Amino acid sequence: MNNIQKLAEIPFNKLPKTLMKRILFPNIGKIEVTHKNQSKLYITTMAFVNNYAPSIKFYNDHLEFQRKIVADQQTPLVAIYDKDQKLIEKIDTGAIAHHTDILQRILKVNNQINPSNPGLVIDLKSVEGAQLVKEEENLKNQQ
Repeated sequence: MNNIQKLAEIPFNKLPKTLMKRILFPNIGKIEVTHKNQSKLYITTMAFVNNYAPSIKFYNDHLEFQRKIVADQQTPLVAIYDKDQKLIEKIDTGAIAHHTDILQRILKVNNQINPSNPGLVIDLKSVEGAQLVKEEENLKNQQ
């Protein structure tokens, strides 16, 4: 059973808040978040992990999401790898003000890897988001 089928079995109002945004990164193979514990610089990074990691893991079966604590690391980093595990970019997230900016940077990297297969962030609470999911399910049922 794939994640779309799992999601279809859950009543919409019972979905965890972290799965209300469907985040798709089709060109990324791994996201690795590293930071030092107890650092003021990693608050934004932790907000990103708490708000978006469950959705990224749930909706991207091919993608590996890792979080590591590195004691001697000065600033938090998000490393992005392609599907061949080649490092594409390291983002210093200590200077980023808001966790949604980290998500947008990763989305931008995904789209640079293969512009013809862009990443998406779909808000399932919106009418447009619900319609996109319904259209995708209809296409899969026709195949």
